[in-house]
Amino acid sequence: MQSKGSSFLQSNHLPTEAKTNAIKAIEDLRDFALSSFESLDSNQDGFLSHYELEQALKAPGLTAKDAAFLNFLLVRLVEIGNSHHVELPNCITKEDLNVYFAKLLSD
Repeated sequence: MQSKGSSFLQSNHLPTEAKTNAIKAIEDLRDFALSSFESLDSNQDGFLSHYELEQALKAPGLTAKDAAFLNFLLVRLVEIGNSHHVELPNCITKEDLNVYFAKLLSD
């Protein structure tokens, strides 16, 4: 069992290949979120809202991978949004994404 405060990714019990795959998946998710931010931010206010993420999930031709990434953002909207700012509840900024994924990858 991991001690309180230890990271899943830093666990000595996690096989190297699994750890590498987990890190790659997190990096892919981060890259998707950052590179898609402007297109997902339909009103161009600098924030991703619950509504905007839900609308993106309805887009025709959405791949299963992109849908999974969008669902991750939607389910963790408050957690990600609270990682850097508290300006608007239930919204994500690019800086929130940078801080959230940096923390996730450093833990």
